[in-house]
Amino acid sequence: MRTIAVGNMAGSAGKTTTVVTLAALHAQLGRKVLVIDADAQANATQWLGVDPDAAAATTGSVLLRRASIRDAATGTNTPNIDVVPSNRTLDADLFHLATAVGAHNRLRSALADLDGYDLVLVDCPGSGSTMTVAALAAADQA
Repeated sequence: MRTIAVGNMAGSAGKTTTVVTLAALHAQLGRKVLVIDADAQANATQWLGVDPDAAAATTGSVLLRRASIRDAATGTNTPNIDVVPSNRTLDADLFHLATAVGAHNRLRSALADLDGYDLVLVDCPGSGSTMTVAALAAADQA
């Protein structure tokens, strides 16, 4: 399983568009893709047909260890693509995460036991936040 973090310090730089497009292209080739929406705006979540406010578990839940990544992964409107959704509570979750021991390695730890996916794509926020650093630490490529 390969993990790619897509980030840029600027908003509206095409991060989400890149992630959902790459996910769709790989899914068309029959690969199983997991998109991790790491941005509180939840645009990747919405593009993939998931209501952010209805998500039982989110990226924040995974990082705060309230849910496993397997439990948070949700089917989408596109075959072969699942998403770990985000919503507006992610910013508050990141506030708590910033003081947690090993915060920057929690995404990598969550992905360590995950199987069944060929590719993981992380849609990072447009900042150098704890979430972006955690995504970069978990990624094979950025």
